[in-house]
Amino acid sequence: MAQPCLSCLSPRVQHLLSLGQCAVGQDGLGPHGLLDWDRVQSLCHYHSPPGSRLDYCSIISSLGSIACHVHDFLMSQSVQTFEENYYKWLVWTNTPQVFIDSFHLLISGDPVGVGICILKSTAILERALGDVYLLLGTECPFLLRDLLASAHLSTIFGSTTMDMLRVLLGTPQGLNLRNLLWHGFAAPQEIPRKYASLLLLVVASLGPLLDEFMQKMSLNSLAHRACFVSNCLDEMHSFPSLRDDPCILEHFVELTETSNFVLDSMSPYWRAALLAYEQRRFGDCVILCLPQLEMGLRKVYTRVNECPERLLTAESDVLYTTFDEILAEKVNNSTNLLADELGEPMMDILLDLLTYQEGPRLRDHVSHGEVDLEKIPMEIAQQVLAVVVLLMHQFTVKIPCEKIQESMCDMIIQANHYQSLFHPIGRLKRQITECTNSLDEWRSIPVPDGTPAECKTRGSEEMVQGRLKLMVLHSHEESDVCANHRATVSKCIAMQIPKWNEEADREMDRLHCSHMCLSCLHLGMLRKVRSRHRSRGEMEQVTALRNIVKQCHRVSSQVLESAKQRYQQWLKKELRSRRRKTYSTMVDSLPRLHFTLKMTLCMAVAFLHTLENSNTTRSEKLIKTLKMVLQCAENLAHHTSPAKNQWHDVRCVMLHMNTTLHDVVHITRSQEL
Repeated sequence: MAQPCLSCLSPRVQHLLSLGQCAVGQDGLGPHGLLDWDRVQSLCHYHSPPGSRLDYCSIISSLGSIACHVHDFLMSQSVQTFEENYYKWLVWTNTPQVFIDSFHLLISGDPVGVGICILKSTAILERALGDVYLLLGTECPFLLRDLLASAHLSTIFGSTTMDMLRVLLGTPQGLNLRNLLWHGFAAPQEIPRKYASLLLLVVASLGPLLDEFMQKMSLNSLAHRACFVSNCLDEMHSFPSLRDDPCILEHFVELTETSNFVLDSMSPYWRAALLAYEQRRFGDCVILCLPQLEMGLRKVYTRVNECPERLLTAESDVLYTTFDEILAEKVNNSTNLLADELGEPMMDILLDLLTYQEGPRLRDHVSHGEVDLEKIPMEIAQQVLAVVVLLMHQFTVKIPCEKIQESMCDMIIQANHYQSLFHPIGRLKRQITECTNSLDEWRSIPVPDGTPAECKTRGSEEMVQGRLKLMVLHSHEESDVCANHRATVSKCIAMQIPKWNEEADREMDRLHCSHMCLSCLHLGMLRKVRSRHRSRGEMEQVTALRNIVKQCHRVSSQVLESAKQRYQQWLKKELRSRRRKTYSTMVDSLPRLHFTLKMTLCMAVAFLHTLENSNTTRSEKLIKTLKMVLQCAENLAHHTSPAKNQWHDVRCVMLHMNTTLHDVVHITRSQEL
């Protein structure tokens, strides 16, 4: 069964939260039901000189009594009254309705409502404060702690206000409500409801202060930064997905009750997340799941690495155990055993979802208020739920019913075969595939009938030599290829012929670039190219390859566009003599250029096979040679651009590039031997 109820809050944090609990509520309110900041300063005894350390215990005790009065005051109001009184003062956050909805949750009495209220409020407040910061600053601090400590915000809102926010949200020495909730430490009912009420009123009370500053500075409106929009939703379909499987959702609560991944005290969050999903409140679902995903992983992490004390909130001089540390390679200079416990595919899923810069980085963007919390799509919620379901199932202490087992079978198989999408190596594979698809479109490039001799495709001795040098690279791999792909690679090797002829041309056309490269990619998959925790030198090589493939794709796109445009101009007889000659040179150069680009992609694929075997000396030599290939690719992109259209120069660059590719192959093969 799941763990018995226990608190993940350290004794010190529990003590801070209890301060002021029994005190008589002190009235810190002013006109219009907003905070009177002068009275707050007086009640909280802010007598410390600027820059000196605050007496957090004393201030928290006073804030606790103020929060009691604020909570009683707000709970006496209806949602309609709250909206009438405070909506206009919440407009500065750019999402006032979220605070109205949070108040509705708060007065419902649901303990989980306190968590949702604080999670949403802190995320939106952080984003809005960043917008305000940019009224005076140029680059907004990334961390809320640094934002709240900035002189710019003190200038705008006053030091008393910022001190209160720091005590409430921005430092482990204070209540640190933001991190307690977003990192999954606080169970329902562990955070007093009065602090959620106080936070709502603080946000509203910042409105008049900002209004006053804007008028003083003759500013008409506050500019809000655009929300982050993920451009990788289509790729996230490669994550295991629930696809609205009714059986799994029906037994979701059962999984939470029988899995060691879930702390018993956190079960209400999981039930609320499922309810939010069923009610199509996908933002609330994701907001509730992410902190508990971190807590569940922290639970496994502390067990396998034998550091149970890290399950609790840390003291002010020690960092909390967060996703960054949980998913890291090392634990205090020792190997993090979490990967052995979860398996490489699940680690890749988690890193893709949460960490890699080119991935969705979901927790970062959501918790810092960079996304529209009300418009988080269903696909995101599905992916998050699927990941937690897989983890719950992995650590279940009771065999689930047969229906769940059957429903999860496909998802488990899919997860076990998962490979990273957003690690740079995964991005390199995707780039190769996209460039390959672009090169396949060259087969449909129209060529005029009856064109001059110079337009007809001619043989190329250096192209054949380039083919020999590059194709032989894969010959020693053939024995590792599965039956479905053996024939394709065999054709590649069989194309080592002494000269170009029409039959070889037809064979090359039948083979197609995509078959060749994707077959090689399959070799990489069979060999399970590891993406996690690569060395700096290896990542430098991957970056160079990515830049090369990017330029190749650019060349391909430019050629496709130019070839179609010039063909139409040819048919309409709009090309003058000089342009007709240039067009003829272009058509004549396309087979050689096509082949050069294909071989560059094959070189990139072959590189993946040798990444494990690189050493320092050869890596330095390889990087130097790859930079030469990149320079050639950039020159090709420059000369094939519509503005230049310099095809004689393209031919010269191709000769140099083929020679350099041979050097890369030589170094790469020497690494394997």
